[in-house]
Amino acid sequence: MARLFGIILILIPQILWAVEPSLHHQMFIEVNPEQHFIKVDDRITFNNISLESNSTLSIALHKNLQLQIKTPGVSIKLVTSHNYTVPVNLYELHLDRPIKQLQLSYSGPIYHQLTDKTAERVSGMRNSAGIISAEGVYLSASSYWYPAFDSLFNKLGRPFERLSFELNIDLPQGWHSVSQGDFSHLPKNDIEKWQSKIPQNEIYLIAAPFKRYEQQYSSGITGIAYLRQSDEALAQRYLKVTEQYLDMYSQMLGPYPFTKFALVENFWESGFGMPSFTLLGSRVIRLPFILYTSYPHEIVHNWWGNGVYVDYRKGNWSEGLTAYLADHLLKEQRGKGSDYRQQLLQKYTDYVAHGGDFALADFRGRHSSITEAVGYGKTLMLFHMLRLKLGDKVFIQGLRELFQNFQFRLASYDNVQESFEKVSGQNLDMFFKQWVERVGAPKLAIDKMDVSQNKQGYQLNLGLIQNQQYAYHLDIPVAVTLKGQSHAEQINLSMQQLKQEFQLQFSAQPLRIDIDPQFDLFRNLSRDEIPTVLTQLFAAKKIRIALPSQQKDKIEAYKSFAKQLFKPDQELQFIMDNQKLLETTSDTPLVLLGWDNLLISDYPEIKKHKLDKSKAQLLKQEINRDNHSLVITHSNSKNSEQTITWISSDSLPSLSGLARKLPHYHKYSYLSFSGEQPTIKLKGRWPVNQSSMTVKLEDIERGKLKSLTPLDRISDNAKWTGKIDN
Repeated sequence: MARLFGIILILIPQILWAVEPSLHHQMFIEVNPEQHFIKVDDRITFNNISLESNSTLSIALHKNLQLQIKTPGVSIKLVTSHNYTVPVNLYELHLDRPIKQLQLSYSGPIYHQLTDKTAERVSGMRNSAGIISAEGVYLSASSYWYPAFDSLFNKLGRPFERLSFELNIDLPQGWHSVSQGDFSHLPKNDIEKWQSKIPQNEIYLIAAPFKRYEQQYSSGITGIAYLRQSDEALAQRYLKVTEQYLDMYSQMLGPYPFTKFALVENFWESGFGMPSFTLLGSRVIRLPFILYTSYPHEIVHNWWGNGVYVDYRKGNWSEGLTAYLADHLLKEQRGKGSDYRQQLLQKYTDYVAHGGDFALADFRGRHSSITEAVGYGKTLMLFHMLRLKLGDKVFIQGLRELFQNFQFRLASYDNVQESFEKVSGQNLDMFFKQWVERVGAPKLAIDKMDVSQNKQGYQLNLGLIQNQQYAYHLDIPVAVTLKGQSHAEQINLSMQQLKQEFQLQFSAQPLRIDIDPQFDLFRNLSRDEIPTVLTQLFAAKKIRIALPSQQKDKIEAYKSFAKQLFKPDQELQFIMDNQKLLETTSDTPLVLLGWDNLLISDYPEIKKHKLDKSKAQLLKQEINRDNHSLVITHSNSKNSEQTITWISSDSLPSLSGLARKLPHYHKYSYLSFSGEQPTIKLKGRWPVNQSSMTVKLEDIERGKLKSLTPLDRISDNAKWTGKIDN
């Protein structure tokens, strides 16, 4: 978000910028939710900044807020108005005398409605630029609910304000507030107070009629849950697991940088991570798996993003690192790390195959499936490959180095690189340059393989190629299964050319070779390495949808379902199932809607599930047609580039819920739901039986592979046992 306006000042260089806030806001706030109204008396103190006589200072404030200056010798003039995230007035303040403090008063309504449902489909959540309502209050820097001094800090060469604050908040009876920092309650006048001495880059104000639950942890940190309804059991689940996460990550990364962490229930479905609290939607926090997926992700953001700030000018490294240390780590703890990486690489391959790729240096934030696949997925894999390159202990030392040296400071990819180079003693310039600055990914293939016997045993000759324009420097994991051995030999091959040959010597006969069997390398996957899943459907630009002519009473309902299921930018072509399809080479996905769809008989991959009038077979389970919804996707046996997806539900009320839920199950090949409010009963991915990255000299299973030790176990501090209650 750009906020640009002019300033003329006499300035003193800030040598304390790295450790001290430059502004301190002392605010006295009154909120009237019913009227969407806020009133603020704000005393702003400038630290180590000289505001001299006869200088001018520019500020920006929400256009609806009436601004008054209470500091003698300071006059105000409205210069212009602009639309940023909200309508903003730009003011010029003229200083007749030097000042260290500026006293302001501003008041008025702020009410920006939530973004529409389309935004939720594109980015995964809705949002508001700022809202004060009877349901709750959500205000951030983007709301311009307090004065922004961007021009001052642009002039100082700083990309954002560093501020501390004290908020004294007067709310309606029964309401509670949330912000960064430490909380106290002033019972005499029923004022809630939030104070942050730690430098922040913005001020949040959240409020609602919350039920507040609190627990003091042995570490001295306070856990808090703010719920919109009384629910002791739910609060205790979050408070318990919060302590475990804070202990685990503090020992891994360094001491937690705040005095509290709060779960805050939002009045719309969201997934926001703020310094020392997270704002999650009502439906989200009641999903049992969120405690072990999204929730730890938001906790880790207090180290990366909210503890070490991201220099967005050079790319957002924080989201991928946070996902690696939260989402990926919890899968790794359960032995599912390679599955997670395969799904992540598949998402990149499916979405970016249709264009839109970009360099990590250009990633700012998620606003689409493509930006998520690149910005989160590729960055996560960068840190995974860096871990494998340096080793676990050095990798963790690098993380600690980064956190210790850049706490509450801006850090770019350059600073990340410097931190890991310092602890490892390695030059990582090529590694970061190719993964951060280059667009795309390598695409590996086996060029040739043969085995010959010699005096030393057996020689394996292996040729690999990279099918893209420029060669990457790659450390390629290879597993070789040898005759008579239960565990595969695991080696890394250093490849720096588009085409390269390797000679490998073994004492026993190689019977099988697998290239990157645990998906440790960021690359474009071959289609035969991954199962057909719904991601390919949601990534398509154009989709052909066959409606069931024999179920005339359901045709319009199925049309509405399809329009709700797919994104607005996906082109939908509706046909009837009694239209004969002659095209066999198109890669446009085909969706067959309805149990009685006539085109099912043309596709043996769907027919094999033994459909009859009342049931179908999914794996070895019979699924009754009555009260069930089924989703099955396969590659077309006559055209591997095309997916065929069958979706059926005889219960029209279930279609709306099905359309809402299916995008969250994009990584699966088949799904079964029951009931009008569809409840998942069966889900899975088809096995991959043949891969172009595997060569078998005999038809045998791959030898056993070593698994990485989860990162939470790699610690010099033995107090952490690595157990998260689940």
